[in-house]
Amino acid sequence: MEKDFDSWTEYKKDLENRNPTILYKEWEIWWTSIGINIWNETCGKWEQYRRPVLVIKKLSRECCIVVPLSSKQKLGTWFSSYTLHGETFTALP
Repeated sequence: MEKDFDSWTEYKKDLENRNPTILYKEWEIWWTSIGINIWNETCGKWEQYRRPVLVIKKLSRECCIVVPLSSKQKLGTWFSSYTLHGETFTALP
């Protein structure tokens, strides 16, 4: 599947012009637009390039360290699975 980097760039410009106030805490799961990435890096899905992420560390009001999540079970020593409210998520590298 060919990735549409131009579409992501246009959507990213729109996101930059927004000024949301987001109140998040460490260890919460949020849906966020993570975009289209190169090679095997995890990409967002759908027209908003969204994916659930686990907030690992809050650095400031506008910046944090996150780990992308998948609802599909992944096997391997480099994957970690979490269950929240009865749903299991796999942390992606």
